[in-house]
Amino acid sequence: AMDHSLSELPTIAFRLRVRISEPGTNRIRDDMKGVGRQVEALRDLLDAAGIEIVDHTGQTTPSTGAFQQRVRALERVEGLTCETVIETVKPTVRYKGRVLQVGEVILGAPPETSV
Repeated sequence: AMDHSLSELPTIAFRLRVRISEPGTNRIRDDMKGVGRQVEALRDLLDAAGIEIVDHTGQTTPSTGAFQQRVRALERVEGLTCETVIETVKPTVRYKGRVLQVGEVILGAPPETSV
């Protein structure tokens, strides 16, 4: 039960941070600056407690060809040249290096090429 709480709290902090940011950026929206300070304080506390929140958005398929995360969906995206995480649904959460929660992602793939 403790592991679940330890992974759920960082997930909520992660989702709050995404919601108050400009779409596609890490910049907090102007109308959310006050909330942003509270979310950052929460994330700082989690960090100080040894909890790491990993956002996978933008990561590409490793050379080993296998993601450590759970892939919830695969979408074809114009302009991609390799498989790339286009959205982190749930971040990977680690406590002192131990994985408490495996990340869940939506993977973007290049459009299928017609031969």
